[in-house]
Amino acid sequence: VCRAFFGMNLVSGLESTARGFVTTVFSSLCLSATVFLVAWRRFRSVSREQGSRLNDVKVLKSVLGHLDTIGLLLRSQPALPRNPKEMRERLEGVLRLSGLPGFAPDELSLLCAILRRQREQEESLEAGQQWNWSKKQKLPPAPELAS
Repeated sequence: VCRAFFGMNLVSGLESTARGFVTTVFSSLCLSATVFLVAWRRFRSVSREQGSRLNDVKVLKSVLGHLDTIGLLLRSQPALPRNPKEMRERLEGVLRLSGLPGFAPDELSLLCAILRRQREQEESLEAGQQWNWSKKQKLPPAPELAS
């Protein structure tokens, strides 16, 4: 055991001091504990991050699974308000009356974000900011192949 802490057959001078062995063992234990704690904290932070991402995937899966039904429900309703808070409250009311299972706050936030984004895209299409596929675009001439 003593040789393992001192580096086997290497001569360092610590082996001849009165407290050399105790100092070497204590330093080794402190270093090992520090490495263990750093690795443990890193492991825990990665685990938390993965848990958070897994929760995000669950939220996305739930919202996308009900998106068609929600779209059908909203077609029979007046347009949702522009104000995010009012939109969320109105959406909660529509969903509550529809009989769909309850939505978590994260799911409602994602659903509101999707609906706001859809509204922005529809407004930009109405304003003529869309790509006009009916116009033929001139393509640059193809490069000549060397023969």
